Amino acid sequence: MQEKRKEFEIMPVEDLALSNAYQLEALICVLEKKGLLTKKEVLKEIEAANLSRKK
Repeated sequence: MQEKRKEFEIMPVEDLALSNAYQLEALICVLEKKGLLTKKEVLKEIEAANLSRKK
């Protein structure tokens, strides 16, 4: 079976980072709407992760 080659779009790092941020925001919003977490909880976890990484 012949494999199809995937073509990749070249994009600036800034666009990639922004796209990633939008995807994360959308995911957090869905989880928050379902009552699984709050944005405050996510921010608290991010802060904790940043603190542990700096040790």
